[in-house]
Parts: sequence; C-alpha cells; structure tokens
Amino acid sequence: MAILVPVAENVVSPARFGRSAGAGFVLPEALYCQPVADVRYGVATAPPHPLTSSERKNMQTSFADGILNIAVTGPLIRIDFGTATPATNAEGKQEVHLTPTQQVVMPLEGFVRSFGLQEQIVRKLIADGVIKVQAPAPAAELINTSGLTQ
Repeated sequence: MAILVPVAENVVSPARFGRSAGAGFVLPEALYCQPVADVRYGVATAPPHPLTSSERKNMQTSFADGILNIAVTGPLIRIDFGTATPATNAEGKQEVHLTPTQQVVMPLEGFVRSFGLQEQIVRKLIADGVIKVQAPAPAAELINTSGLTQ
C-alpha cells in the first residue's frame, strides 16, 4: 500500500490560517497540509449548479485536522472529525492530541460517492505534483499478523 505525503514546497503553514502551535512546539507537517492552489480542485466537488451567495451564506463551515474514526451503523456511516492540539506528556515532551470536534452522518451510498470524489482529487493532486506517492515500506518493517488471534 502506498503512502501519500505532501510536497513541502506546495503546502501553506498553519500560521496562514490563524493556527499556532504554541511556543517552542512544531506540529507535524502532515497534520496541517493545505495545498496552495486548492481552488483548482473545487470542480470535482462542485454541486450540479454553482452555489448562490445565499446558499453559501447558509452553509455551515467547520475546520478539522483530520478524520479520527469512521463507523458503520446499519445503512449509515458516522465520520468523526477532530482537531490537533499540542500538549506536554509526563516526560516533558511535546505531543499532539487529537480532540473530536464534530460528526458527519451520511447514508452508505453518499459515503461511497464521496469516496470516489476524494479519489479523483487525490489522483489530480498526484498528477499536479502537490502530493507524491512514497514507496511501500520494506518487508522487514512490516508487522506479521498472520499468527495473531483475538
């Protein structure tokens, strides 16, 4: 399985979006990657008609650093989003804690359609060089789970 990583020169710092990591703390770059030219990718996710100003005004906007969990409950998919906050552990080292902030519930069909749209956008980002594909980890680094039982 390939791992996608941001290309450093194509990401915007968290400070540009009013995010601060706190004094002496550096957040992992992967948590706050934002393509510089993300407007190019709006076409794939646009509604069937352009949004009117009143539709856009009535839309709720939420920020999340990432998806924390996806659960299937019958015909519904529950996606938990969260934000990253810096914290100091018992040893005095800086860590990032993910805090759940919101949940989106959607039907299975909507989830599958949205996955297809996300896949299209990821392919476009790879083609444009915004993100790149890393080679899979060597076999020696993989954990063998074939003998494990519950």
